[in-house]
Parts: sequence; C-alpha cells; structure tokens
Amino acid sequence: MLDDIRLDDPITPPFPFLYCKTPDTFPFETAVRRWPSILTSVVNDVYKTLGDGSDPRTRQAKDIIAEVGKLRHEVMRDMTLRSIEDDGDVDVKLWNEVLEHWWQDPADRTFFKAPWLFAECYLYRRVREIFAKRSNPDPALDWGSYDPFASQKDATLKASLQSFAVMAEKLEFLLAQAQSDDIGAHETTFQELLMSSLWGNQVDLSLHSNTSAHGMQEDTRAHLEKMKEKIIVDDSRILWKLLLSSPRGKTVDIILDNAGFELLTDLLLAHFLIATKVCARVRFFGKAQPWFVSDTTRRDFLHTCATLSGLDAHSAESNPAVSSIAHTWSLWIAEGTWEFHAPLLFTTPYSYWHLKTANPGLYRLCFNRTPYVRTPADTFYTVPF
Repeated sequence: MLDDIRLDDPITPPFPFLYCKTPDTFPFETAVRRWPSILTSVVNDVYKTLGDGSDPRTRQAKDIIAEVGKLRHEVMRDMTLRSIEDDGDVDVKLWNEVLEHWWQDPADRTFFKAPWLFAECYLYRRVREIFAKRSNPDPALDWGSYDPFASQKDATLKASLQSFAVMAEKLEFLLAQAQSDDIGAHETTFQELLMSSLWGNQVDLSLHSNTSAHGMQEDTRAHLEKMKEKIIVDDSRILWKLLLSSPRGKTVDIILDNAGFELLTDLLLAHFLIATKVCARVRFFGKAQPWFVSDTTRRDFLHTCATLSGLDAHSAESNPAVSSIAHTWSLWIAEGTWEFHAPLLFTTPYSYWHLKTANPGLYRLCFNRTPYVRTPADTFYTVPF
C-alpha cells in the first residue's frame, strides 16, 4: 500500500505543501508558538492530577510530564521525527513504515522541514504514545484512556450550554409549527442549522486557545445572514434538493470536527434530519484518539449527550426543549438511529485524497452507499472570522 501512497503522490492537490520552515506563515507560527503552547497545556493538565508524590500513578504522571517536556524541546529545536515506540496501539507499524519510506532524504524528516499537516499529525501521535505505553488494566493506574484535552473540551461544552438551550428551544418550536409537508419552512430551518454548524468551527481549541463559546451566543438569523458574505461557495440549496429527491430510509454521514459548541450544532442538524424524516439514520465519524486538542472522540460524543441528559430542566443552561431533545438522542443512540464510528484512518498520516486506496472499506461505506457526507468547515478552508 505504501508503494501506492507517497508524500509526493501525484493525486494530491496541484499546490505545493506548506512547511513550518517558511517565516511569516501560519505553519511557521504554528510550530513556533502554537505547538509549544499546546504541549504546555498537556503538562498543566497532567500536573493537576498529581497526588502526594508517593503513589504509583503520581510517579507515572511525573514521567509523563518529563516526556511531554522532551517532545516540546524536540519541536522547538526542529529535531528529527523519530519512529513511534511500540505502545500497544495498532497503528505503530503503519506510522513507522510511513516515516521510513516517505522521505528520500532523512535529513528532511524534521518538524519544520516535513509538510506542516503531517508534522502536526505526528505531534499528536507522539502525545498519544506517551499515554498509551502506560496503559494498565487497573483503572487506578491506567493512563492509556486518559485524554489530556478533555478538561478543555468539557469547559467549552459548559460554556456553550446557554447558547444551545436557545437553539434547541427554537428548533423544537419550528418543528412543532411546521407541517410535515411544509418544504419551504423546513428548508429555511435546514439552512440556519447548516450555517450554525459551519460557524461553530470558530470554537476550535487547537487554533484559538483562548476562544470560548460566549461569542457564539449571537447565533441568530441576523448573525448568520451577516456571515453569508464570508462564504466562498454555498451549495446548500442543491444539497437540500438532493436530500429531498433521494429515496426515503437513507443514511446521512457527518464527519465531526470539534467537540463543544460545534458538536452541539452538528447534533442539532442531525436531529432535524431525523425528526423531519429527511433521513432514517445518521452516522457520525470522529477520532479514535485525542487529536488536534478539540477533535471529537467517542468519549466526547457520549459525554455531551450525557451532560445534556443530566441538566436540571429549570437551570440557566437548560429548558424543557433541551430535556426533550436529550432524551430523544439517548433513545436514538440506544436503538442505532444514531451511530458513532472512529475509523483509524482519520488519525493516520494519510490525507482525504488517499482514502480510496488507504481504506477501501471506509471509502465504500461513505461514498458508494451513502451519497451525503458533510465534512468539517476547515477540511478545505480554515474559518478565520
């Protein structure tokens, strides 16, 4: 497979790769400022778990902090992208084969000289290695399931709840008012939900470490209308027509991006599609391991739904609509109307254009049987506004 998929694969987009070595560019700022900051946040998160200094878990935490600090040093010194240690995960061989075969000159295999997105994926895989090799069947000693970004994602979720409560109440009202055959009303709601999901990408913790969901509370129709001018291509009306013209009982696939506010907007969109019978099932695709700080894992997906279910319906963060929606989501997850998948491919060095060759099964699942796949806003364009 590696003979067919190379870093210089001719089916990559007809543009040169971006490198962190080029000053005054986003990749350069990423390597010089953002990566060290992210690794520091990992250290701080683990430090909060330290006990009295004598128990085994605390000793392991200190070792983890030391290794993350060493990785930070490697980044800042533009050191070689070394092989991944055998940490027990199934992708170790794949990563090491790629690291061995994708470079004609090993001297170019460094954090600044490697293509930016490859180097960033490698960085998160190295973070994963530090925790994975300390997996333990004893929960009290296990670090393999630890997510060093979970606290940040949970804080963003908490900050998003009031905004979500307003959106949930509005959606419930619109669904109750619209007749089942009121295509015009449903299309307007679909457009708003799709745009809310798009602009939810502004709360991306890997890009904006100080971002909160507070600024997203003005996600009204007027705000979304104002943001339309910033959209390069908008085929949402075509998508709506395709959804309506296809056979009933279809499945819609949604490739998730960030946990927190953006995930909540994705779930509202999926709720609308099921509630209006536009589709019969939604498959969500997330990450198999902590990735790019705020990317959605299975834990985040389930934690979000559980958090909503546990809210007091009379609290500032909730209302009867939230309670109703949370109950419905729990049922849909239990009965399989909503499914969560975490293909390993999405945390490998491969790009989307490698999908057909690298994972034919996933390619057939998403693109041959299911014609509707919504990808994150920054798959092709980062949302800078």
